Amino acid sequence: MDMMLDAIKKIYSKLEDDQSRDIFLNRVLYSITGDNTYIDNIVSVYFKRMQREFYGGGYTDAISNLRQQIGNRKVVIYGKGNCGFVTLALFTSAMKDIDVVAFCDRNTSGGEFYGYKLVDIDELARDYKDAVILVTPVEERVKDEIISNLVKRGFNLDQIIEKVPFRDYVLRGEYFDEVMQFGEDEVFVDAGCFNCGTAIDFVERHSSYKKIISFEPDLEQYNLCLQISQTQEIRNHTIYNMGLWDKKDELSFMQAGSSGCLSQEGNISVKVDALDHILQGEKVTFIKMDIEGAELRALHGCRNTIVEHRPKLAICVYHKPEDIIEIPFYIHEIAPEYKFYLRHHSKSRSETVLYAVP
Repeated sequence: MDMMLDAIKKIYSKLEDDQSRDIFLNRVLYSITGDNTYIDNIVSVYFKRMQREFYGGGYTDAISNLRQQIGNRKVVIYGKGNCGFVTLALFTSAMKDIDVVAFCDRNTSGGEFYGYKLVDIDELARDYKDAVILVTPVEERVKDEIISNLVKRGFNLDQIIEKVPFRDYVLRGEYFDEVMQFGEDEVFVDAGCFNCGTAIDFVERHSSYKKIISFEPDLEQYNLCLQISQTQEIRNHTIYNMGLWDKKDELSFMQAGSSGCLSQEGNISVKVDALDHILQGEKVTFIKMDIEGAELRALHGCRNTIVEHRPKLAICVYHKPEDIIEIPFYIHEIAPEYKFYLRHHSKSRSETVLYAVP
């Protein structure tokens, strides 16, 4: 008991802001009691605050404003990255009556994208000159270049919408909080790739990265990731069909979509290994882990990488009750200079992330 209290005190003293300390205390109390009141405390303050920041007047007002901007015109979505996915989902779920007619992308070679015609900017100017263009990439440099090229090809600014509702909120994401600073030549390890969503977000935000290394143990999802990575033209992207652990092994895995996890009741076997073994000393700058409760074992398996290279860390700490204490305490033990932040990104008990910043 004394050891646990000491760990809680140590972690609390390492948290860098009031938001992190409040989330930590409420999560610890939730882990001890199981009382959802403590999760409600987090959601009511922090998730709703983010909703206000990004939604402004709320969901209904945002949709209404977008409808007014579009009017009776057809819509072309510019960008086939994850921003494009998010925008398409908005229309198929909440704005089915709006006529989305095509996707445009500067790297297109024709064909279709999720059932929609895929065109380049010259075809866009020729065949869709009266349409509304939703510019979805989030990186300012890329977005400004697209808008400039659209204007040069004769589109008026009132045809171009660059502030797509919820895009910025969704792409702020669990793994790219403002406390994380990124530079040139980032090497990103994506543990728990699932559908390449985080990798695509990363590319949208930091196009000058050096390399992405992804891990997905589920063979079906791995094959999907290969297809998506090729379709999205993610450069320098290596995907391993294995999970991260603290040693090389083969373990039972329960297939369950985005919640697939290592389990003794699993219906398939998957390969796992330690990141230190795989990297063999290669430097990485950012590690994200969302691996359904295997995070602590995987962190043990990348101890050398953390100690030697001090990568930024974005680690999920909600899968097991003890994660909120054991994960930050382990990181502190091996690299005490890390600064800790906690953020919560959902309306439920899930999606609490620890950011460890060197």
